[in-house]
Amino acid sequence: MIEEAVERGRLESMFHPFQRLNGARSLKGIEKRNNKENKIVALSPFIATIAFFLLGFLFNEWHPGWLVFLGIPITAVLFEESKKDRIVSLSPFIATIAFFLVGTYTPTVFGYTFTYLDAWLVFFLIPITGLWNDKTLIGRISLVAFITIPVVYFYLQATAPSVYNLSIFLILAVLGLVSGVVSIHLDIRLGKWKEIRNKIFWVAASVILIAYLYAYLGFFFDGWHPWWVLFLLIPMLLLFLSKDKDRLTLVAYSPFVATIAFVLVGHYFNAYQLSWLFFLAIPILGVIEDR
Repeated sequence: MIEEAVERGRLESMFHPFQRLNGARSLKGIEKRNNKENKIVALSPFIATIAFFLLGFLFNEWHPGWLVFLGIPITAVLFEESKKDRIVSLSPFIATIAFFLVGTYTPTVFGYTFTYLDAWLVFFLIPITGLWNDKTLIGRISLVAFITIPVVYFYLQATAPSVYNLSIFLILAVLGLVSGVVSIHLDIRLGKWKEIRNKIFWVAASVILIAYLYAYLGFFFDGWHPWWVLFLLIPMLLLFLSKDKDRLTLVAYSPFVATIAFVLVGHYFNAYQLSWLFFLAIPILGVIEDR
């Protein structure tokens, strides 16, 4: 506080007895508020666990009842993030909850039934919230594109469903390159080009293969859920190809593996009430590897 007062030129006023007393009262109020918020955040895992088992045993809603566990990070965001960043930080959790609720209960609106094939569009809320406060021209254009293109795609799918309708999203890729949100950097010094070329080849090949496999499972076996977990293999591959010192540790891959196991076991064995235990492997491996 003293250093901050010196920087702002308020050192003398800070030590005025009345201002010092008011400052102490303010700090006491902040401390009480922070303690209350910290208690709520600390209690959220227990509340989520109780809610999960109540939904499961009383209503047999193990899936999507497990979504209550997302209340843990949501609570932390609500109490610890600044108001400016709160909506952006909450958007991935809101999109995930909406995705599973729509896909599970397949609501019908105006005669149209929504499924997982439509629900994935809610994830566009994430870039939309991120671009909302961008005042630049390209930011405004990108915001409009991220709102309108999913709507146009949904309309095309509802009226004339076709896999070729996905090509409309190429516009977003172009906007990403123009705005700088997506950038490609190559380093060809000291013979590194061969190494980079190999990495690009493996990443590109894996993305194409996974996208093709996912589309095949989706269209022919209605496997949009749960086989969306195939895309979790991409960040795992990127992690493996990186030079991060943790890339060969089990802890680094455990969140992806736990999520894949949770979804597949929960879906095919109707065991969401038990498969969530896979997530306990994350802290267990952390303890084993002393992280």
